[in-house]
Amino acid sequence: MLLIGEGRLAGATERGLQDAGATVRRLHEPNDREVRDAVDDDVDRVVIAGAALAAAALGHDAREAFPYRDTMFLVDPSGDIAPFVPTDRRD
Repeated sequence: MLLIGEGRLAGATERGLQDAGATVRRLHEPNDREVRDAVDDDVDRVVIAGAALAAAALGHDAREAFPYRDTMFLVDPSGDIAPFVPTDRRD
């Protein structure tokens, strides 16, 4: 299993997966080439820990993410803030 992410959430995710018996390879802050190389290494599953990374994987250009009330908000490179709606992909 490939785990992408840094921080406490990713660390807790890694420990939980390992405790459940999974073999985990973790990339903390990978660039595109590192992700491609890792996925080429016979990976069964990929886990993305972190809202900004998950949003980026869905096509959003997010640099940061933060929760407020019951919504996750994304901050794009220009500093604009918008609610994260996973089905609302930006083109």
